[in-house]
Amino acid sequence: MFSAAIILCQAGTFTLGVLAGQRTYRLFPEVTVETVHRQAPLLRTGLVSLVLLGGSLIATLTDDAARQLPLLLQRYANVFTWSMTLLWLAGMAGFSLTIALRTGHHKRRGLLLAVAMLLPALNASAWPRVEPIADHLERKETIDGIVLQSHDASCAAASVANVGRLLGKDVDELAAARLLGTTRFGSSPGQIRYALDALGIGFHDIQGHDLADVTPPAILFTAGRRRDGPGEHAIVYVGRHHSGYEIWDPLRGRVIVSAPETRYLWRGGGLACGPYARGSVTLNAAPSSSSGTNSRSPPKARARPRARANPRPTPDTGPASWRSARR
Repeated sequence: MFSAAIILCQAGTFTLGVLAGQRTYRLFPEVTVETVHRQAPLLRTGLVSLVLLGGSLIATLTDDAARQLPLLLQRYANVFTWSMTLLWLAGMAGFSLTIALRTGHHKRRGLLLAVAMLLPALNASAWPRVEPIADHLERKETIDGIVLQSHDASCAAASVANVGRLLGKDVDELAAARLLGTTRFGSSPGQIRYALDALGIGFHDIQGHDLADVTPPAILFTAGRRRDGPGEHAIVYVGRHHSGYEIWDPLRGRVIVSAPETRYLWRGGGLACGPYARGSVTLNAAPSSSSGTNSRSPPKARARPRARANPRPTPDTGPASWRSARR
């Protein structure tokens, strides 16, 4: 499990910090907590790494910055940021505590107490943000085959599975959640981009705010409600309906939303999804009948669930300009 691995790694970096502090004190016996940065190259390196972590944190918190990164970094930005932050703090804590104890600093007891409280608290905060929940999900679908979320934070996984099924992919919530790396805090847009690309689904970011201009299917990021209260929510726009728009909501299944409701719930933001992207990794895809090539043939389209009433138009599969994220 991730939590056990990161705790062991922190113990290692803490030990390295202690050894670095001991070495610094042996080389510079006159060193103090206030002047240690002048004699310790390791500390200066740690300060530079802190700046790099700040950039990674910005990419984690803002999607505008994250989308400039390669898809692999978008997928693991959250795990990387938290892991490196914890490792950096453990190393710096071991180094600073050693210098304070060896020099007899008057605040050494306070520093020892702060380290003993801070590191466990940060680990407790990081664990739900990086620990995957895919193994705790259950199969949950409507009678007509729409994937529903089985966890408060798995709406993105269910939406990716629904888009995949619309485009002929054999994927469920569990497989999508593993691709996404869904945690108790959900999934980021960057993680969704990575999962779509891994499934061989082309996509592009939705720029406008009018759903009438979006070619379905599309994953929309809304200000909806989670089962445990308000929060970000991911739904799938399937197509136009004579009374509005057909939405596959991981909480409710198929719903028809009027234009005024759409403008209230959706303020823009999402990923319009296209047909099969040649050369991407797929799940349970039919193997290519030809040999000696790296490309895969798209699987046969899966039969789409039939509406109970008012047959809906078949969504456009998208213009020829759909791109794969790897191009």
